[in-house]
Amino acid sequence: MSNIVQISDFKGQYYVAVNSSASAHFQSIIDSSESDYLTNLMGTDLKALFIANLVSGVPTDVNYLKFYNPYSELYLGENLHSKGLKEVLIGLVYNDYLQRDNYTHSLTGVISNQNENSNVLTAQETSRFAESRRNNIVESYNMIGRKIKELELYIYSDVIEMTFLDLF
Repeated sequence: MSNIVQISDFKGQYYVAVNSSASAHFQSIIDSSESDYLTNLMGTDLKALFIANLVSGVPTDVNYLKFYNPYSELYLGENLHSKGLKEVLIGLVYNDYLQRDNYTHSLTGVISNQNENSNVLTAQETSRFAESRRNNIVESYNMIGRKIKELELYIYSDVIEMTFLDLF
């Protein structure tokens, strides 16, 4: 079970349409992606401490809140700006979902929307759609990658007034 990201968090630019039959699949992607990204970002020990500090998906310790919440700080001459850990995780999970489910599809097949109706795409249209979608995924993933690097630098910078090594 995910600790931070929930299906209900996917709205706005990260909107994902899921119904009752697709929600279990989407939840499994959220669970595995969130865990993997937290481990990659924090390491196993810090992740365990962070998870233990969560209450209803939000950390209680002020030092964890510094990177969980949005921030903008000047560090080593660079402006570090983030919408916070949860927003970064939502973006990463969204990209994982798009990569695994690369097409807009329904029970009738790959579709293109036309007002309130949909048409099944030909193989050639599906290929063009997939290429366009792949380019959007790559661009979005690159943007999220930059956000992760900023978040990582912020977590391990002296901007946060504690040394994570003191936790161990």
